[in-house]
Amino acid sequence: MNDYEEEYLEHIWVDIPKRTVKIMADDGRDEKVQWKFDEEGSEGFTETLATFREYIPEEMITYLP
Repeated sequence: MNDYEEEYLEHIWVDIPKRTVKIMADDGRDEKVQWKFDEEGSEGFTETLATFREYIPEEMITYLP
């Protein structure tokens, strides 16, 4: 069993203008993902946000201005 199996999602920050998502685990570790500014990046970013809205409670997501 690796460390990731015991982690839980703490919070997600979404920066739409920069197409970035920062995901923080309950142990304080975080990961930042950025999508490219092309058609493929736009589609991937949009799909990711739709998935968040479907499965992640609203209070766990912050949309940055």
